Amino acid sequence: MYIRMTAKRIELLTVILLLVGTAAAPALERAIQLGRGDEWADLQYRLGLRLQKGYRGELDLFLEDGQYQPDPDTDLLLQFNRTPFHDAAGLYRVLGDEHRLSSPGRLGEGAARFDGAMQGLVLEATPEAMFAPGQSWDNFSIEFWLYPAVLDDGESIIRWTGSRRIEDGRLDQRVQVEVERRRLRWEFDNVFLTPANEPHQVVLEGDRSLIPRRWSHHLVRFRADTGLIEYLVDGVAREMTHVTHSGRESGDVYLPYLGRASDARVALGEGLSGLLDQLRFTRRYVSQPMLDRTSDAPAVAVTRPLDLGHPLAQLSAIEARYQTPAQTDVFFYYRLSDHIHADDLHTGWRQFEPGEEPAYAERGRYLQLRIELYPDGSRRESPSVSWITARYEPASPPVAPVRVRAEAGDGSVQLYWEEVVDPNVEGYYVYYGTRPGQYFGAGADLGRSPVDVGDTTEVELAGLQNGTVYYFAVAAYDAAGITPETQFSQEAHARPSRRYE
Repeated sequence: MYIRMTAKRIELLTVILLLVGTAAAPALERAIQLGRGDEWADLQYRLGLRLQKGYRGELDLFLEDGQYQPDPDTDLLLQFNRTPFHDAAGLYRVLGDEHRLSSPGRLGEGAARFDGAMQGLVLEATPEAMFAPGQSWDNFSIEFWLYPAVLDDGESIIRWTGSRRIEDGRLDQRVQVEVERRRLRWEFDNVFLTPANEPHQVVLEGDRSLIPRRWSHHLVRFRADTGLIEYLVDGVAREMTHVTHSGRESGDVYLPYLGRASDARVALGEGLSGLLDQLRFTRRYVSQPMLDRTSDAPAVAVTRPLDLGHPLAQLSAIEARYQTPAQTDVFFYYRLSDHIHADDLHTGWRQFEPGEEPAYAERGRYLQLRIELYPDGSRRESPSVSWITARYEPASPPVAPVRVRAEAGDGSVQLYWEEVVDPNVEGYYVYYGTRPGQYFGAGADLGRSPVDVGDTTEVELAGLQNGTVYYFAVAAYDAAGITPETQFSQEAHARPSRRYE
């Protein structure tokens, strides 16, 4: 069964595994559910995936968003995935009465939400941080994702103030990123140190207006060897200049320095209405900012071995609900075995195509499922998987043989029973002992109890003690060799005795 609902780009995949000629009665079929209410607890391995609320508010599988991770050059990394907000680089403490989270964010699980009336957030720098008093910078980059709601003039994204001493007093310093004429204006007032300690301002502004309620990426980066400072919006350079004596690439480069009389705090989101995500300061010129939402590599999920109870259990169908927007894809695989291969994640998989009948007839006890999620070509869209249901027919053990008869002989007993009419029956076990229901006998010429007598309906057990009563039960076994004790035949008994001529 394969249902496609094109209007909503929702696909309900039912991969039918026609592995038997005749469908079992519905009462015999069982199902293993993954997803929905269990939060994918049966996943053994997960790479590049995240769990996020999706269909009907339950946790679905999505591609993991590409996010920066701290490295030795990272000065600040605020991912805003959960509250309370914290700096992943560990050099700033986030202060504020309210940490408001909007979920999901541009990347990851959340973003910082500002409503224009709240005070905003404050970053308190440690002595090693870039915005600590007395710090000098070489290469640096400042970047973030912004989702503005209104773009009113004066909305502040980042603000830092300080001062440094000069011969005749102090020189005020400021780093300010704020909205002006629906654009972001970056100001570095007296941050770049000139040889004569003169006032010096660097202003960068985009050449295009931003659009409310749309995410955009903003990056300012500086190269200490050439003095180049650039402002990029969504990876495209919008303005650049050189912080040098000549204002061009040639000439002495002015490097940033924060005065020792400066404040060790950076304010975020003062008066801002909108969302802020993935704020990063780094002591490096970022040449390739992370703009794609996802990686181009597939994400993989593998379930633990799911026990179907018996090596002859038969898989009848796999159903899955998933979404594939744009050019995204989801591929499904399975493997069925009598043994657990939990550590091997790469071999033995067979792919299912929607509506296609596999050419394999398999049975097995342990089922594993593999799911691969692929992004679209722009790496901005993610498929999702809401749930998977594996349906199977549990193997029923052979029924017990009937009409078991025991005829005593001289030091032996001859046993007879009716054949069990079942194509799965491979043979019979004969159990014997000297007490009713306790089949721990030994001494028979065919060996200790139970005795595998093969595919026959009669057998002679010799080597028994004359005068001792023996109790017998017979059970059929299938290809798996499993015989539950509940499938024993009715008990028979006989007492061997010496025969006199």
